[in-house]
Amino acid sequence: MPEQQPRSQPRDAEAAVGAYAPLLREMMLDGDTKKKYGVPPAEWWLFTSTKVRNPHVPRHARCVAATDFSYLTEIRAQFEQGDKRRDLYVDGEEFGASAMVQSVRKEGPSGLKSKWCRQITPLTPPQNDRYEDLVGCVLITGGAGGLGRLLTDYLLHYYPNCSVAIASRSAKETDDPRKKCYACDVCDEDDVRRVCDSIEDLVGVIHCAGVTYGGPFAATNETDSKLLFDIKYWGTRYLYKATQDRSLRFFWLASSISAAVGDFNLTHYAAANSSMDWFAEDCRAKGDVNVISTQWGALATEGGMALENTRKLMDQRGHGVVSPEQMVDLMEIVIHQASDLPPVVLCSPLNLDKCTSGKPELADSMSWWVGDRFDVYVDALKAKELDRLSKPWTWPDIEALEAKYGCIEGYTTAKQNAAAGLCKW
Repeated sequence: MPEQQPRSQPRDAEAAVGAYAPLLREMMLDGDTKKKYGVPPAEWWLFTSTKVRNPHVPRHARCVAATDFSYLTEIRAQFEQGDKRRDLYVDGEEFGASAMVQSVRKEGPSGLKSKWCRQITPLTPPQNDRYEDLVGCVLITGGAGGLGRLLTDYLLHYYPNCSVAIASRSAKETDDPRKKCYACDVCDEDDVRRVCDSIEDLVGVIHCAGVTYGGPFAATNETDSKLLFDIKYWGTRYLYKATQDRSLRFFWLASSISAAVGDFNLTHYAAANSSMDWFAEDCRAKGDVNVISTQWGALATEGGMALENTRKLMDQRGHGVVSPEQMVDLMEIVIHQASDLPPVVLCSPLNLDKCTSGKPELADSMSWWVGDRFDVYVDALKAKELDRLSKPWTWPDIEALEAKYGCIEGYTTAKQNAAAGLCKW
């Protein structure tokens, strides 16, 4: 059979994949191949994290229902009574079920499956000319922590008409007239209400209070994790209720990447953070477009050996470390374009091959991509990167695919931004 002839206007694979090109180079080609073909290193650090129906759970499966966090005790009891590998389905995303499942499966073989899972897709940040000065006070809970300190310093330095209120159990008074500290326990609704009512010019809330508490799932109990749930689940609701009648530019929640991919020996921490993501999605569904939850990866808020050890650990997992520049870049987007973002954003450099290597059960129960629509771009980029430029007629016809599928998530937006000269990737 004669070889098919090239089309009259062969397509350029990199143009076809658009803003996905640097991500695909990073995740599809190993180090030796990149060196061989001169492919420069690149990474993607901003993703959407969307709740989707888990295709590996039968539609009519009988699930353990969650009306509060006590479902974790029920699952532990079932673990003790039988085989951990026996299929057990859970439906309770409001209480972090998918994050719990991912975390438990990282500890060892398990038949646990969540009715919902997280679909992670590269995000091209929204680009527009909208910019308004930030005038008023931003309330930051947990402002004594690394992320809180960084965001506080940035706001005070770059927004002269902005003041910051720190709400923390360990808050210390300061001489800075634009920085006020409140001794506040976000687990106490009356305490939260008192602080919010005392800030007359409140324009934004950043809830980044939290503690890290862990241990093997089978060895933990509700008492161990109560503080986590009080801070993340109830603290979020107390803050929202106390400010829902105010005209806020943004209501920003600091979740964790563990809510998307789970974390070894941090089941309760992952579940508590995941409850914040559910809250943001629920608010968006009800019409409040300024509530954003960010699943932060490991933050480079420390220096020296501590940061180097974190980098090594994250590299083993396929995660990078979020730089201070990336933290404030995302804050700028939230300040000025919160309503243009999806309700849940994952912020961490990721190598998705490493994330699931050695743990096939993670790939089995999590939808990373949008199926066939994304696969064609992988093939297109491989055609370019693996030196198959001599056969452009074998590349996919992107226009035909768009005609069939309609708007292709991520790609179409990136293409429009690039055409307008707005895409910085």
